[in-house]
Amino acid sequence: MKNRVCFPGSLYVFTFYLLMSSKEEILSTTYFFDKNIKKYLREKMPHTYYIDDTKWYTQNKWIHSLYSILMNRIKYPELFNSDIYGLDFRWNLLRGHKVNYIEDGPLVFDIWETGPMYEEYVRFRDSKSLKDNIKKCVFGDYFGYPVATSNMVTDIYTTASVEKTYVEGKKKHVVDLAKAWRDSPQDKKDLILSIFDISNELLSKMQTKKIILLTQAFSDDKFVTDDEQIEIYRKILLNYDENDVIIKPHPRDNIDYVNSFHNVMLFDKAITMQFLAILGVTFERVVTVSSSSALSFGLDLPVDWYGYKVHPGILRGEGIRTLEAAIENYQRAHGQK
Repeated sequence: MKNRVCFPGSLYVFTFYLLMSSKEEILSTTYFFDKNIKKYLREKMPHTYYIDDTKWYTQNKWIHSLYSILMNRIKYPELFNSDIYGLDFRWNLLRGHKVNYIEDGPLVFDIWETGPMYEEYVRFRDSKSLKDNIKKCVFGDYFGYPVATSNMVTDIYTTASVEKTYVEGKKKHVVDLAKAWRDSPQDKKDLILSIFDISNELLSKMQTKKIILLTQAFSDDKFVTDDEQIEIYRKILLNYDENDVIIKPHPRDNIDYVNSFHNVMLFDKAITMQFLAILGVTFERVVTVSSSSALSFGLDLPVDWYGYKVHPGILRGEGIRTLEAAIENYQRAHGQK
């Protein structure tokens, strides 16, 4: 079995990788983690590196690139003898290496096209300027070419088929995550549940709640302050009996909701909504500002989608703006349109 490396970059990608891999592959993989994966999850894996983004984004790109060329083989020898899976935005680590791209959320190729990252990709791709051409040579194949657009991405793993001109020629794998879970041997299931620290007792306790509120990482994205984000959800919860509600924070949402909502159950485990649905957890209603994960339980479950009403200008960057758009994406992802 050839060695493996994984760049999760998000909880969704990490979960996808665990579900698509065997128990032996999970345990033998070397993971390049960052702050988007909780520390207690990182500590469960036997072979890891930690990428400090406070250094990553503040270093001069030109020095960063030169340093990478000289030091990667010494610091990260696993990159040179392994199959690489995951996200592809660590351009200085991935330069010269082929990647098996894993989607960063259902229909990520449609979603990223709505934001500035896609616009910058198109600009950089079509640029004829001398400076941009020098960057392409110095920084490598992945710089400016995210979301599987680099010609070094050979394979793409998604939950729905992808038909985009910028990923033509790549081998595409459509993975049914629910089936991957059902077909997993019990020892692999036990391993994954232990990684996420999920017990049957916790799942049963969740089932006593009627409503799940999905938070989003607005403050982490610097759209609002922590206090403003708490106030957003305080106003939303005025419409419900707090004793019926469980709050599930976004994986990048580190706000302490316990002190602000004393009667609400907080689900503090790092786990995607998609995986919760796979595990059979159900509710009577989902509440969100604009998280398309609200549809993880299917279209029959009512969704209270608050959108722009909660805070002017909060929905920026790429993403889903309306419940109608989220439903349309869900239907396309499940072959219903």
